Amino acid sequence: MPGPDWEERISRDTNPAIRIEHDVRYRLAVPVIRESAVWCDLGCGNGIAAASALGGPFGGRAVLVDIADDALGQAERAIQAERTVTLLADLAAEVDVRRVRDALLEEDLGGGCITCFEVVEHLTSFVPLVDALVELAENYGFTVALSVPNDAFWSIENPFHHTTWGEGAFEELRRLLPQDHVVAHQFALHGSLTWIDGDQLEHHTIKLD
Repeated sequence: MPGPDWEERISRDTNPAIRIEHDVRYRLAVPVIRESAVWCDLGCGNGIAAASALGGPFGGRAVLVDIADDALGQAERAIQAERTVTLLADLAAEVDVRRVRDALLEEDLGGGCITCFEVVEHLTSFVPLVDALVELAENYGFTVALSVPNDAFWSIENPFHHTTWGEGAFEELRRLLPQDHVVAHQFALHGSLTWIDGDQLEHHTIKLD
């Protein structure tokens, strides 16, 4: 029996069922990204999921952050922002988190959007990052979209994750966030679709498991 797919970076060859999970998160943030003069994608990877969700170049200043230099180059090409800053950074290191913060505040653009999807579980310490994100949200007008995995769905530890995220850990994270934060739940759906052609029979049925 094959083991779990621990692919941690989305590529064009990624299983569609895995890729759509990443696409959905970025699509949730797209309206805010599009309205922002500056957008920072923490743990941007090669940018494929973000570029797919955006559906076209980003018209502002994109700050792309990752721990892999080759991924940053790919992300810059995929996203095609009007202006791009790439930062090679370890987001578990306070000095690197400070560099990201300074890059976002380098120009007074009145806030912006920060996406940080499926990143914190890879960090040996996520406290410096979360503290900086809270500061940017509360003091500088940034909207932050942050996600963590629900490990209750897995019975096997992911070897790439330094922390485990269940209900208790998630509630502890929420205590670090501003009072007015919003929680969104992502659900995996499996189903089938039938479509009947014809001018008189324009309906379909969907079955979800």
